Amino acid sequence: MLAVDSTSGGATAIAFLEKSLTGAADDPVARARLAALYESTGEPEKAIAAYQTAIAANPTHASPWLGLARLHASRRESAKALEAAKSARKLAPNDPAVARALGTIANDMGDSVWAASLLQEAARKQPDDFDLLYETSRVLYHVGQVGPATEMMELTVAPAKGSANRLFSAESTAGFGHAAEAKQFLTLVKLAESPESAQSPTIDEALKRDPNDLAALMARGAAQEKALEFNAAKQTYEQALARSAEFTPAKLRLSLLAVGQPAFDAKALEWAQQARTAYPNDLEAAKALGIHTYRKGGAAARAVTLLQEAVNAREQDATSRYFLGLAQLEVKSPAAAKTLEKALTLDLSP
Repeated sequence: MLAVDSTSGGATAIAFLEKSLTGAADDPVARARLAALYESTGEPEKAIAAYQTAIAANPTHASPWLGLARLHASRRESAKALEAAKSARKLAPNDPAVARALGTIANDMGDSVWAASLLQEAARKQPDDFDLLYETSRVLYHVGQVGPATEMMELTVAPAKGSANRLFSAESTAGFGHAAEAKQFLTLVKLAESPESAQSPTIDEALKRDPNDLAALMARGAAQEKALEFNAAKQTYEQALARSAEFTPAKLRLSLLAVGQPAFDAKALEWAQQARTAYPNDLEAAKALGIHTYRKGGAAARAVTLLQEAVNAREQDATSRYFLGLAQLEVKSPAAAKTLEKALTLDLSP
């Protein structure tokens, strides 16, 4: 992107460039610089026209395309913004500013998966840009990548002990305007993993600011589950899924809640399959998929494998052990009776 020297006075620089370009409007470098000045001084129409002129004079330079993408995005002209950002990406495939712009636009247009990939690429190349780390973390969480999202967000609030990396210098954090939100996000993620009261002030504050905040909804749902308010938890997770149709953490919790239903739930099985694909080492995903696979019928051996994985890691999980015993019965395993006897001595609950 062209650098604009705002200290020299925008109006003076604009007047100088406008005069210089009279009769020489095909100078793409000067025209792009003028466009950037128009943009910085709040004249978007003139900036767009200047960027377009610069592109017409030299369509192989990425900076005017990037500026045009940024302006169209600010005006909610998503299709035009995307087209311009793609052109910039084609010309400068390794430029992190281009990757970030395209990622932001893709996210605004609803393609969060592509956005997450682009923003991660930009963040790897600009690890000292805390606003970029924050934006990337939020998008990663939105697509269900809770671990990577948490790790990236932690970089914005907590320096590594003894680290000399400039990432944690005072200069790098001075302009970061989302420190409070970052800390709140991390607190909500922890509450979803280790729930407290559903009326937590942190959860209430987050949902007051944004009733569809995914991290806050997951924290509230977890607290409702802990309080055995399963219907309320189901509604909370459904609200999260309505906010983001591909939000796998909510799908996993809903599939686990469906374990308590008396009949087989095809949607719960689908969600469990998606969770297992997204989190292949997650024991809860193994449990949910194992139970719903058994309930569907016809794949008891697969259910045994999944539920054995869950039981091996959590010996006191009565529900997993109970359904493991049922699946073992179906495959005529001699271990079935012992498995069921053990399950009945434990607290059998979802």
